[in-house]
Amino acid sequence: IVPRDGCAKSAHRRGGGEHILALEQPFDRCFPKRQGTEPTLPSYEEIGEDFETVVRGLRLLELDYLGGSGTRGYGRVKFHDLSATVPVGKLGDTLLGSLNDKLATF
Repeated sequence: IVPRDGCAKSAHRRGGGEHILALEQPFDRCFPKRQGTEPTLPSYEEIGEDFETVVRGLRLLELDYLGGSGTRGYGRVKFHDLSATVPVGKLGDTLLGSLNDKLATF
């Protein structure tokens, strides 16, 4: 997807050659909606995979430490009593239960 002219500026990261894009105007002006297209929500499978990635990240964070002096025991974190909720929209009870089951084994 390419934005309209005048909507974005770009730069190259030193050494990596990666293209960084920054929008200078609202998203809908730079990427106009095509006729007949509607945004799609991720599938339950994609939500589950993304959630597993988040849980894995939380586990890794518990194995590490934040800030300095970690070898002295500072900066350790521990997560407990976590639960998944749906603040906006709807999500099937089966999927929400599955996500909370993954957190319960955390």
